[in-house]
Amino acid sequence: MKNVKIRARWYYWPEDTSQGRRFFRGLRELFLSDHSEDHYVECIDGKCKVRTFNEYQELNLVMDDDFFWRFQYLHTERKLTPESVEVFCICKTPLNPDLRMILCDGCQDWFHLYCINVSLEESTRISHYYCGACR
Repeated sequence: MKNVKIRARWYYWPEDTSQGRRFFRGLRELFLSDHSEDHYVECIDGKCKVRTFNEYQELNLVMDDDFFWRFQYLHTERKLTPESVEVFCICKTPLNPDLRMILCDGCQDWFHLYCINVSLEESTRISHYYCGACR
């Protein structure tokens, strides 16, 4: 397998971009980039599974090699696309799969447990939740 090359497309950690890691970025979130290079096969340490955000959310069990992306990073322009995504909760931030949320049965919006002052233990006992606007 000497001198065999593959074309690899780069993914970036949020910390490696001008935008940095923000509150709503998941710990396993990567940015798909438009940057690719040829590399020798023997330089590859291992592999991981990078899924779309929706595919990642549907996983029953997240393994150490599971990651997701929802933004593409244009590395020469140093910008993300899309520039915005749907926001939720009273804090108006995008979904972060690492943070627990609860669905309002009235307006069908999602709320971070900490934004509505509900503990994880309390949330397991709630069968129907209505936000302040729907109460």
